[in-house]
Amino acid sequence: MRLGAPIALALASLGCAHVPPPGPARTVAIAPVDALGVPAAEAETLRAALEQQLAAATAHHAIPREKLGSLDPGEAACRESEACLAEAGKQIPSDLVLSMTLAGLGPTRLVRSRLIGVSDGLVLQDLQETLTTGPQGLEPYAQSLAKRLFPEPGAATPWYGRWWVWTIAGGVVAAAAATTAALVSQRNEAGVIHLGDL
Repeated sequence: MRLGAPIALALASLGCAHVPPPGPARTVAIAPVDALGVPAAEAETLRAALEQQLAAATAHHAIPREKLGSLDPGEAACRESEACLAEAGKQIPSDLVLSMTLAGLGPTRLVRSRLIGVSDGLVLQDLQETLTTGPQGLEPYAQSLAKRLFPEPGAATPWYGRWWVWTIAGGVVAAAAATTAALVSQRNEAGVIHLGDL
């Protein structure tokens, strides 16, 4: 029967959908946060809060400060250069380097975060964000930033990125193909396809 192949295709598409197993955790070197117009303690608060967030993560792992080598404390000029950050990351070694700048004007805090891929020296993320909550908002901000820069597997995946959406879509496409094949196979002697009564 001609419907056998489309039905088999539909079943195969349903069976092939699965969640891939998680890979090994990627290592992140968090460089000292440069402070401009704010106390150095605020920059330290931001850095420590990010390290704390990654301590509880499974997909990313912060490298301890004592293993950061020349990156900690390092030169501020190096933290402005993607190539220098990538080279420092290779020496550690780490997969990623996070370089941040915290600036302030009154209660407003400006945070720039650059996430560098060590293998190619490319900027994977470059975020410039404004906080109006003053220094007390740094720890909650670090929690939000960590979730965006270092998402956990399956966390905050948009609906169109979920495996079951593509499984359903594959099933619908296979069903449409089966219906089309069935309609095409129902030709009469004149070669006319009957799509139903209109």
